[in-house]
Amino acid sequence: MSTKWTGESSALDELLGFEKKPVAVTFTNEEPDVPRPKKMYICRAMKIACEGRSSLIDIENSGCGGGSFHCGLTAPPQGKPRRTLQNFLTKGEKLTASVTSFLRMEELGSPPPTGLSERVFIVPWRTAPIRPDLVLFMCNAEQACRILTLDIYWDGIPARPEVSGSMCHSAIAYPLVTGRTNLTLGDWTARRAQGYDSGCRLRYRTIRENAQPGAGHTGVLRRDSDCGNPARVSGRASITDRVRAAETLVEAINCDSMSALITSPRATASMLYECDNVVG
Repeated sequence: MSTKWTGESSALDELLGFEKKPVAVTFTNEEPDVPRPKKMYICRAMKIACEGRSSLIDIENSGCGGGSFHCGLTAPPQGKPRRTLQNFLTKGEKLTASVTSFLRMEELGSPPPTGLSERVFIVPWRTAPIRPDLVLFMCNAEQACRILTLDIYWDGIPARPEVSGSMCHSAIAYPLVTGRTNLTLGDWTARRAQGYDSGCRLRYRTIRENAQPGAGHTGVLRRDSDCGNPARVSGRASITDRVRAAETLVEAINCDSMSALITSPRATASMLYECDNVVG
């Protein structure tokens, strides 16, 4: 089936040469005639859509409670389920340090689209039977740079990236609710669990201040892949050192090959199509 967005997708492929194909994300109450998996994680659905496979996800077959409420299929957990989630994120996944930092991640970000639709349809953009609400690009650093530049080409309104929290929040819910194009690397647990490409190693360096004036201390956290807990902490780091953390630097090595996710609710594809003289 030929659609307007089919031509837009082809133009993007020709101009930017994506290794992974752009993905269409649509919130719908309809039920498109596509295979419905028995169980599917939203972070996985994004990855396999880049490889050509479609997924229709609803409350019955969503494999992740977090993905379900982040994308509005269920309400955010309250009471005992919320305590379970807090414990999981702070002591299991270790995505954030405490229940307080978890609260800030929620309150300072965008709310989930609770009750928006019955289903989330995630499909390769070129074959999407329904016009997408969002288009997701899994791309390298140069491609991300060019997309973001063209996204503000006409109006000059700068992007306001939201990179914290879960991958389904930053890659889907945030751009959907705010109407802003977003750039994110996802969260490391989703990247590890679903086998997202790395292409680089990250070095974490934490510079801490000692309790004694003028005394400095440096510890280095290292890991050997893009996912997983840091392997160890080298150097002595007291409780005071941790409390008085001054700065954290993250250096990406060979970052041009690292997978980034850009999701746009705007007419990014049309802008690229009309501005091929800019990106060509």
